[in-house]
Amino acid sequence: MSQVIGPYDAMSLITYTPRADSNDRGYEQWLIDVDNPFFNGSPVCVRYTNWKVIDDAGLNPGFSHFDFFGMDDRDSADRVWSDEKLSEFRVEWRKLWGAAETLDPTANSHVNLCERVGDPQAEAGYLVVVPAAEASEAGPEGSETWSTYEIYRGEQVFPAFHLKYTNDPADFESFRLAHADGGPAALLAVLLAAPD
Repeated sequence: MSQVIGPYDAMSLITYTPRADSNDRGYEQWLIDVDNPFFNGSPVCVRYTNWKVIDDAGLNPGFSHFDFFGMDDRDSADRVWSDEKLSEFRVEWRKLWGAAETLDPTANSHVNLCERVGDPQAEAGYLVVVPAAEASEAGPEGSETWSTYEIYRGEQVFPAFHLKYTNDPADFESFRLAHADGGPAALLAVLLAAPD
């Protein structure tokens, strides 16, 4: 699975860890059948994808899952986060899957507003995320770079980060070896749901 991603240069990065029994209750299939189509069907969404962290090299991110919610531009965040239908759906998500088992959104997820720095890359089934202190730091060859411009909810996840898409999770071994030699920390994620 490889394709050029939707034409968005701003996004909401949503990080979270669902309830411990979520996999037993079919969370990943629910993302495919319900969550992903719902958000991608919204007029305020350019492209929405769901990811799961499956490995890391020196990075304990504090979350097991993350979503990319592509927006039209930086000014779209208020429309995304104040949309009544989306907000109602988020409340249902917290009831079904939220680890904190509370309706308080800050207890279950962090939302950072980010903008792309440089050209987009082709989306693939796996993704290496390399945090950076600032967007000007060089990333892996063939990666795209994002910078956080606002902490919308919760805490800052990364000041900036590089995304390296791949179809082979074994590619992560080079990041693990580099980290062992003093290179940057990184995490590997698998794509759980996308609109196509």
